[in-house]
Amino acid sequence: MRDSLRTPSAARAAWAKLPRIKGQLKTAAKVLVVLVIFGFIFRVLHRNSGQIRDALERGELFLRWRYLGASYLFLFAHLVSRSLLWHLITIRNNAAIDIRKAVVSWFISILGKNIPGKVFLLAGRVYLYRKHGVGAARVTFCFMLEATSALVASALLLMLCLLLLDFPAAERIKPYQPALAVGVMLILIALHPRYLQRLVSFGLKRLKKEPVTLTVRYTDILSFVALACFNWLLLGAGFFLLANSVVHVDWRYLGYMTGAFSFAAIVGVLSVFAPAGLGVREGVLLAMIHDIMGAGLATIVVLSARLWMTLGEVGGAAVAILADRVFLRTGETHTLPTSKADRSAEARPNAGEKD
Repeated sequence: MRDSLRTPSAARAAWAKLPRIKGQLKTAAKVLVVLVIFGFIFRVLHRNSGQIRDALERGELFLRWRYLGASYLFLFAHLVSRSLLWHLITIRNNAAIDIRKAVVSWFISILGKNIPGKVFLLAGRVYLYRKHGVGAARVTFCFMLEATSALVASALLLMLCLLLLDFPAAERIKPYQPALAVGVMLILIALHPRYLQRLVSFGLKRLKKEPVTLTVRYTDILSFVALACFNWLLLGAGFFLLANSVVHVDWRYLGYMTGAFSFAAIVGVLSVFAPAGLGVREGVLLAMIHDIMGAGLATIVVLSARLWMTLGEVGGAAVAILADRVFLRTGETHTLPTSKADRSAEARPNAGEKD
């Protein structure tokens, strides 16, 4: 009798542990994938160590501080421009807060991509905006629109680079160009508010969040994509200068390396199992640029880009937070209204005042 009573309770205990075991297995699988990718990268580095030694002997591997400093200027310009694009998206969707707070919130939230699953990329922004009275559903939609604009812009840049440039590294990918063009066109059509409203409503319903009525126009969405292209160009120029700080890369590869880096970055972001696309971005980028400079030197550039990007994002977030605190200490309150809602909110308290 006792055994019959113990059996169901033991089964319930084992069933309760099942989700935790699944979570542990998923985490182990994610770590294994990242380790395999990095193992492949370091294997390439080891197999091409002879090329690296020869490059050192011939003076083809170096460190040029001017190029490195210039690359960071372009990286910071890219980060600031992205934060301003985010603020513009929130303005067009009636979700804007003070521009200074918006920039700081964006810089803090991008550090969340270093957390596996990249949940904090969105959750951090939702939390920070909720403190200013902006609902989670509207912030989520702005986040989705920002990510989609970056994805489409990256695909457009890569497609244009493959169309306009002619060198061996691009030839292998050119057969896939029609499929890429069709995909970009379908995404551009899907971005029309008529279709986007249905997609957003479905997504928010699945996330159990309140529905959002879109106020953004199609021309606004296309302008977001154009500005995202500009942001990728800034980042690509920075990456090209970084590469030239350690090896010599001909200027005719500037466009291709810009498209390659933006594409690798997007693939890294989409790989939710890897924190900050760790390993995934490096693998994709290595595959795309090794023909330009050789596998050994390309591996050094790829690993340098990881450190470069991480230091830039952490440094940018630190500067944004510090600047915000300095403004608070000096009592800086002269900020421009960011939207019609902000202007009406500022006007309300003075409506009943008399001179």
